[in-house]
Parts: sequence; structure tokens; C-alpha cells
Amino acid sequence: MKLEDLIATEDELLNATMEKLANNVLLCLSKGNKSVPIRRRGLAGRLVMGYPQEFGKRCLYAIEESIMYLEHQMLIGIDPDEREFVFLTRKGQQQAIAAEKELLVSA
Repeated sequence: MKLEDLIATEDELLNATMEKLANNVLLCLSKGNKSVPIRRRGLAGRLVMGYPQEFGKRCLYAIEESIMYLEHQMLIGIDPDEREFVFLTRKGQQQAIAAEKELLVSA
């Protein structure tokens, strides 16, 4: 699942509430390749890659803010063995499942 599949336009991304954007980022992280660790550095840049280049830094910053929100809410955490990677916490996994159910209901 890619972020651009969930939030299609720049305006939609920039006008999304922090909770909505963070839930969508969390959903993307939860649907990623489980065998590949999630590298924290450059994560926002990788999430914005599917968007046109003209989306610019404001979108990149908004996505970075949502990642910090996920960290603050303890939905993602720093891997204790490999500090440059993050993982979905148990709470984050539960929130991702709830976000996916909400997405299916609203579709």
C-alpha cells in the first residue's frame, strides 16, 4: 500500500488532520515488506516518492510531522538493536488494524 493511494492530492495531504495523515502513514508502514526493516532516516522522503516532484517540501514536512506524531504516540518505536530502524509497536499494530477497518468502511 502506498501513501499516494490513500491521499491523492497535495491539497488533501496538506489539509489532512494530523491524526488522519499519521494513520495513513501507519497503514502504509504496516503493509510494507515485513522482512525489510523500516529505516527511520529518509522515511518521509520514501513515503513521498510516489507523488509528483512538484509536491515539494511542504508535503515532505507534513509527512515528517506525522512520523514524529507516531513516535510521540508510541505507535512506532526505535529498534533497540538497530537504532537507525523503527518498528510498529503493539499499540501501533492495533491502530493500523483499526485504521484499515475504518478505510474499508468508508470505501
